[in-house]
Amino acid sequence: MANRKALLKLKDIAKRYPDTMLACRDMGHDWRPIEAAWLQNGNIERVLGCTRCEAKRVQYLDKNGYIVKGGGYNYPDGYQMKGMGRLDTDGRAVLRRASVLKQIG
Repeated sequence: MANRKALLKLKDIAKRYPDTMLACRDMGHDWRPIEAAWLQNGNIERVLGCTRCEAKRVQYLDKNGYIVKGGGYNYPDGYQMKGMGRLDTDGRAVLRRASVLKQIG
């Protein structure tokens, strides 16, 4: 990702990116519990939701509360930046700067 062309493309995407999603990319998700249920095997399925961008995260816990499996994430439309791949340190810095500039105004 650290090539100049990719970083310029990311800067352009960040300008149009929704504030709530940009905040999550900058600071991480603000997870809150949504629901939980016992499973037939005695484990617990827990669903967490982000209060800002509405992403969802599923976790599977054993009866003692240990995470036995992460069930993955479900992101809202537009959250994932198609074609950008996994963001590295430089990419995260671009999004962090864009987030801070939106706060400053």
